[in-house]
Amino acid sequence: MPDSVLNSVFRPKPVFESEHYIIEADGERSFARVLWKQKITDEELRQGALKLHLFLLESKLENLLSNSQGLASLSPATKNWLADQYYETLMLTSIRRLARVMPSNLFHQIALESVIARAAAKKNLSFAVRSFSKEEEALRWLQS
Repeated sequence: MPDSVLNSVFRPKPVFESEHYIIEADGERSFARVLWKQKITDEELRQGALKLHLFLLESKLENLLSNSQGLASLSPATKNWLADQYYETLMLTSIRRLARVMPSNLFHQIALESVIARAAAKKNLSFAVRSFSKEEEALRWLQS
């Protein structure tokens, strides 16, 4: 997404950046964005997810956009961790809406959708979750 489109809706400022991901936030609009830049290892994903979680606990932001277009497939262990533990910990934050921008690869989309389905089945979700193919669509939903 061009920065001008993102900045016309939200005005995120960088909070943390690594070679693998960027966390940005707009406190006025209670918005956070994580952009996963590239294929990463399971450990790198967990580190980034935990960094995001700590930021969300501190900031009390209510809307999260997670752009996973740069991610590749996830290992079964990471899918289990996300569904069984990570999404449950997100319920401790102030997040009310999670917009996920999915990778273009159908198999990667299915894997990420299965994680959310499992988390929901375990009642590990107390917030609305929607998946999108483009950030523009996700942003429209978050601001609605």
